[in-house]
Amino acid sequence: MPLCLAHDMSKTDHAHHDLMLRCPATLHTVDDVDAALIRLLDTLGVTERRFEMRIVCREALLNAVIHGSDQHADRTIEIQIDADADALQLRIADEGTGFLHTGTHHIPTAIADGGRGLPLMHHYSDELMFNAAGNEVTMRFHFGGDPHHVTAPELEENAP
Repeated sequence: MPLCLAHDMSKTDHAHHDLMLRCPATLHTVDDVDAALIRLLDTLGVTERRFEMRIVCREALLNAVIHGSDQHADRTIEIQIDADADALQLRIADEGTGFLHTGTHHIPTAIADGGRGLPLMHHYSDELMFNAAGNEVTMRFHFGGDPHHVTAPELEENAP
């Protein structure tokens, strides 16, 4: 199975890191990118909001692998992480046709098999943006002080 191809575009001052990954659309990619994110946060000395960043990254990757790429290993997912001591921006793009990302996001019932990814992504990221096609998501997280937190759109509980 092919591995992720990485291109480290970090600045020479080591206070700012840019990492670009091109990975096969497999579930293994989720763990590989999570490990790369942990290493980057360790390098930057970021200790706060790690859970939020990791869960949002994993959910976005799972959506790209399962829904955007139908788990076809011949398809590619592109991940870009841009981070410094104050903020992290994560962009994930897949080769799928996308989805309709506007409107109300629904909270699934307690026994539903899925549907929690987007509500979690909205809840934990400070900013969440999609491209027009819906096959690329960008998430931002701010550290330190009183972070700007953009609240999630109204969630309609148990809506169809």
